[in-house]
This record gives sequence, structure tokens and C-alpha cells, in this order.
Amino acid sequence: MGDTKRGLVVSKFIKEKYPINKLSKIFVPADGNLILASHLHQYDEVLVFDPQARAYPKKKNIKLRKKGFYAENKLDFKPDLIVGLHPDHATGEIIEYGLKTGIPICIVPCCALGKFSDKIERRSYAQWMNILKQKIPNHKITDLPIRGRNKIIWI
Repeated sequence: MGDTKRGLVVSKFIKEKYPINKLSKIFVPADGNLILASHLHQYDEVLVFDPQARAYPKKKNIKLRKKGFYAENKLDFKPDLIVGLHPDHATGEIIEYGLKTGIPICIVPCCALGKFSDKIERRSYAQWMNILKQKIPNHKITDLPIRGRNKIIWI
């Protein structure tokens, strides 16, 4: 299990790098417990997509969908930012959608699962990070002050 403060730390990073007055809509795939979304409630709209969601939004500006994004790889609203906090299988979809649409992305990768992971031996985190860095042009990487997988890749 990762650091219990990771949602708060990632939300602070986002607020620092992407000020609230410059963003209004954030898309958060694979946030089934709404941990990150609950820390981003100051933004106008936060859309969480997770087919296995285990929590329900308590704030009106946080919306939850359980189907539609992965199969169609499209949204009916245009977010200003896509954020993945240990998104597991959703990592590849976040990258592809962000690059296809030009929407900035922030990902704190964890497990080497889903798209792009088929050439990784024994689910190596170092290999996974190298693959993700190759897939995301003009990326930046920042170490976050959390335990466990703490590198955030962002553009």
C-alpha cells in the first residue's frame, strides 16, 4: 500500500504547477476511492472515470462515471488537465488521450500494467518508467515527498 498522503501531495503539486485560475476542468481516470478527486474539489469540475469505483462523490462538482472512456477513448467535455495517481491499467490510455488531444497530463505511475507494458520483464519499475518517458515527448519528472512510487511525469 502506498503513502496515505499521496492524494493530498499530488493535489498540492497540481495546484502549484497548474493554478486554479488557469484550469477549470480536470479528468481523473482510475480514482475509484475518489481520494485525489476529493483534494481537487476547488476546481470547477472534476470528472472521475473508474469502472470499479468504490466511493461516490460528496461534492457537487465531482462527477463519477463507470463506463465510456476506455472503450471509446473520448470524453464529452474537454478537460484542462488529465491526472493519473497510480492508475495501473489506465496509464496507457491517459498518455494516448492526452497526446491525441493536446491536453496536459500528470501521471504518478505505479504498476507496469496495460498498454505499453508487454515488453517489460518481471514488471520492472525502471523499465516501465523508461517506456513512459519515451512515449511522452517534452515531459518533466519530479520526485514527490511520498513513500513508494513517487515520480510524477508531467507536461
